[in-house]
Amino acid sequence: MQIILVVAVLSLLLLFFSTLLVYTKVERKSRSKVALFVIAYIGMAYPVLSSVSGELSNPTHSANEGLGMAFLFTWVLTAAIFVFALVFRYKRNEDEELYVYNK
Repeated sequence: MQIILVVAVLSLLLLFFSTLLVYTKVERKSRSKVALFVIAYIGMAYPVLSSVSGELSNPTHSANEGLGMAFLFTWVLTAAIFVFALVFRYKRNEDEELYVYNK
């Protein structure tokens, strides 16, 4: 059972850092944007949190498809956010470089 907690914590940390990577490039940070990112993170982490808590409260020795789908959803979402953050970060830096050279 402990391996489920380790995988869940690592998955949620990767999701958090991917979301944080997007947030660092947002201009004009405000309380409402922080609240939006916190709510979005909780919404994206909810499938894993609920599946893991259900698995820990009612352990079974059979395959738990819901738990696997929750992890798969979170991993795909994490990868998509990470790729978006990298593209967003590269695109923004390219625009800033063009602005500097056109002065």
